[in-house]
Amino acid sequence: MKDFVAKALLFDQLTAESAWAPREKNTPILLTKEQLLASVQSEISDIFNTRSSFTSEQIQDLLNKVRHETALSGIPGFMGLPPMQNVFVEDSSRWSTFEDLCEMMIRLYEPRLAEPSVSVRNFDPLQQNLNITISGVLKSGALRENVSFPLNIAAGENVPET
Repeated sequence: MKDFVAKALLFDQLTAESAWAPREKNTPILLTKEQLLASVQSEISDIFNTRSSFTSEQIQDLLNKVRHETALSGIPGFMGLPPMQNVFVEDSSRWSTFEDLCEMMIRLYEPRLAEPSVSVRNFDPLQQNLNITISGVLKSGALRENVSFPLNIAAGENVPET
């Protein structure tokens, strides 16, 4: 018997389409700890591989104007990372600023990973990927577990047309 620790995301529940677990009609989709972590990883990958319509400078200006970063979560076009050429992915001296931005995006848009920490491992100029490690506390109900996983961020532009 599997130990379920969380319900699947609301969108999966509403559409009854979940990659994480099959379900019978009118029953909630429940996730094991491993499926919950895979769901969190997938959501963070989507967030980081989405390009915000805001530049790094605009994001910093907004942060300077609000009392708390949570005020930014409802701004249309805010979710995601700025265009990568504005992040200076090849300049390792600027990576701490980028890591801070990534941590903020996790706090705003993926609350199932508490206390997020992001560290850049390297930039792969051939593949145009930024390789990072994400760690934090996976939480759902009574579950609190320290986790860490790698993630690749595509440096190419993925900005949807508006």
